[in-house]
Amino acid sequence: MFCLHALEKLISVNILAAIKTLFYNYNVPKALSTDQSNQFVAQLVIYLCVKYNVKKFFNSIYYPQGNLIAERINRAIIESFFTRKT
Repeated sequence: MFCLHALEKLISVNILAAIKTLFYNYNVPKALSTDQSNQFVAQLVIYLCVKYNVKKFFNSIYYPQGNLIAERINRAIIESFFTRKT
């Protein structure tokens, strides 16, 4: 399952709130895979994963293909903006 959620600022507190909203709306996942950005390594996000017993995985910075699905979704979103008919 994929879900998009726009954030005004990409900071840990906003990411934490978005993840909690996803947990409440779609159930708590067994695992969460993210890149190694500071926002996802933050203690708040790690605490949330521990609290809800979610395994936290980080994509390797040396293996960018690990984030392939997210990159394809991002590309599709961007393309949809440019191909939208008015």
